[in-house]
Amino acid sequence: MAHVITPEGIQTEVTPKNGSTFTLEECQGFVGGFIENVPLPNKPIGFDVMLCDEEYLIKKMDGQEIHINMYASILAHQEIYGNVFTCHATPEGEYVE
Repeated sequence: MAHVITPEGIQTEVTPKNGSTFTLEECQGFVGGFIENVPLPNKPIGFDVMLCDEEYLIKKMDGQEIHINMYASILAHQEIYGNVFTCHATPEGEYVE
């Protein structure tokens, strides 16, 4: 299963529009910008990929409030901000449910 997880802890299940793999545009839409693969020291059950917005902090430098994603930060063992997208990846590098 693939999910979008907000900084508030809200998890929303998502499915690919084409029924099999997520497009780059879908992934970018989930996190709100360019995607960055977040290394996960211990693979959690249910997914093996976590993506975030690689420019989240740059976008927020204009004085807007920054939202840390505690769930993602705990899993990644580093501070993660904004929405994250979790899913599985195929050996070919495609993002799937």
